[in-house]
Amino acid sequence: MQRKIVVFLSDTHAGSNVALMPPGLTLHDEGPNGELIPYSPEQTASQVYLWDLYQGYIQRVMEIAGRDDVIVLHVGDVCQGNKYPVGLVTTRLADQVLIAASNLSEWLKHSQVKSVRLLASTGSHAFGEASADILVTEMLKQKYPLVDIDMAYHSLLTIAGVTFDCAHHGPYVGSREWLRGNVAQLYLRDLMISSIVHGLVPPSVVVRAHYHSFVEVVTEVGQHRSTLIVLPSFSMLGDYAHQAAKSPYWVTNGMVAMDICDGEIVREHRLMKGIDTRTRGEL
Repeated sequence: MQRKIVVFLSDTHAGSNVALMPPGLTLHDEGPNGELIPYSPEQTASQVYLWDLYQGYIQRVMEIAGRDDVIVLHVGDVCQGNKYPVGLVTTRLADQVLIAASNLSEWLKHSQVKSVRLLASTGSHAFGEASADILVTEMLKQKYPLVDIDMAYHSLLTIAGVTFDCAHHGPYVGSREWLRGNVAQLYLRDLMISSIVHGLVPPSVVVRAHYHSFVEVVTEVGQHRSTLIVLPSFSMLGDYAHQAAKSPYWVTNGMVAMDICDGEIVREHRLMKGIDTRTRGEL
């Protein structure tokens, strides 16, 4: 029996003060004589909330896995980047890479984790040309030489007999609650038909991210059946997100884990939590 647990998470946006960052992390500042002085940035309230959630879900994945292998896929936007500088933890670009590597290192503390894959981020969040993703990947490779660690722009992976098509950018989750998933259905159907036209078998699961919101749809084309998942984030709403997303009040954070055995998805675990971010009051 071949059993593996594959975990998908994304949009951790290291460097943002409303995104994932470990406590006690050592960064560096410049002293009066030009020397590097170590210091630990204090977590914001949002970061404390997200870190506790993250730790709890990692532990849950390890409980699900038991002694079986875990594969972790980070589906893009591992850093915040420098295009939107408001709300950065520091202005030093290297710090974002250090934070991102520390975030992912939490998985690598567990012996069940055998492989890690990073998918290329949005250019504005990666200093262009997947620079942040490449740097984080190389840092983790050096630190954990026994773990299979790599990155790609767009991956087609076969894991325990199940095929996964993974990339950061994909369909919008829906402009209205009653339209939620409609675009994703069309996107998935098109991908499946395109695969068939090119003489390929459609992937079992398509994983996308970018919109910081969870959607899952299932589509059948002929004898083929595929699932598309758009992942939630590990980031709260920053200044730009409030504007770009038109002030959403519901924020969902978390990840998806799949229990795979002998070419079948035995169970999907939605490890996520949604909260109402509005401030209540009476006047």
